[in-house]
Amino acid sequence: MYHLISATLRHIARNSCTPVEIAIPIKRVIQHHLKALTALQVIEAFGITLILTRQGPITVMSIYKLPSQPLTLFDLDLLLVHGIPAILCGDFNCKHPVWNSRVAYRNGYTLHL
Repeated sequence: MYHLISATLRHIARNSCTPVEIAIPIKRVIQHHLKALTALQVIEAFGITLILTRQGPITVMSIYKLPSQPLTLFDLDLLLVHGIPAILCGDFNCKHPVWNSRVAYRNGYTLHL
């Protein structure tokens, strides 16, 4: 009923060549394809575009950003610019009171925009 979609990520933000395997289970009956996310500067991301019959395509992305790296609008624009609805999940390491943090940092304000 399910099969695994996997990708190898190279730690972009960490300037490392150590590959990391990520896999996402997808129902076999759902059409899908990998989303190429190669030009990102700081964020590490893996995406899949699901082709849903009634709703149309939607992209689901798994995100990670090191706490020490600044969140850039360049990366956010690349993730959201494709004209397809997107769900971004993961660890942005951004703090802001809107997300019940007692402190706020620049990255939190950038993401909250």
